[in-house]
Amino acid sequence: MGKDELIANLKILRQIQQIDLELQDTQNQLDSIPSNIARWKDELENYKKEISEDKKEIETLTLGTKEKEIEINSNLETLKKYNSQLYIVKTNKEYSSLLHEIDETKRKNSHIEDDILELMEKSDSKEKNIKEKKQKLEELQEEFNKKEKEEQEREKVLNEKFAQKRKEKEETTSKIDQSLLVKYQRISEANDGLALVSLLGNICGGCNLEIPRQTRNEIQLCSKTITCERCGRILYWEEAIK
Repeated sequence: MGKDELIANLKILRQIQQIDLELQDTQNQLDSIPSNIARWKDELENYKKEISEDKKEIETLTLGTKEKEIEINSNLETLKKYNSQLYIVKTNKEYSSLLHEIDETKRKNSHIEDDILELMEKSDSKEKNIKEKKQKLEELQEEFNKKEKEEQEREKVLNEKFAQKRKEKEETTSKIDQSLLVKYQRISEANDGLALVSLLGNICGGCNLEIPRQTRNEIQLCSKTITCERCGRILYWEEAIK
């Protein structure tokens, strides 16, 4: 391959590489869209789960309150029985014992009432939290719908761009020496899509290896395709292929 032909091929190769990098970036953006939507959806579902758990906790608190109320009513029945017995006991000892039981039952009910009040306060607080969370959930749902729509629109634009770049690559690769293209593809796969780099002074633009003077001269003369001894990338001189 002569100098002029090599320069022409290197120019085309640089175009192909730019297209490939754009294709890679576009594909990365496309790949991120489903994960973005899934992440936002998970956040929404987790918030719904919080509300559901709060509702279950309210049910538990309500059940606890009812059980306490049943216990109070049972104690009230016991108090009625004790009070009625006060008029029929025959000894002071029995009378004192009944008074003690009455006081003890009243004390129990007082504690139970405190427990009920605490349960009701917790339930009211949870109800308030649920109301606030439901309002927040509506905002999150609206935000999710908006972002999902934006991502779907972005996906459409990116797919169109990807198809356009694929077509552009097909047209461009038809103009290059096929053996050089195969070499480029092999190097590109091994180096994250960067197969062609320029000299940066006296170092490789890909891995910063210092390139010997003789090799640099050959690169500048464009006498043949030269690759970096360390990273294997094709080296070119910027001035030669402007």
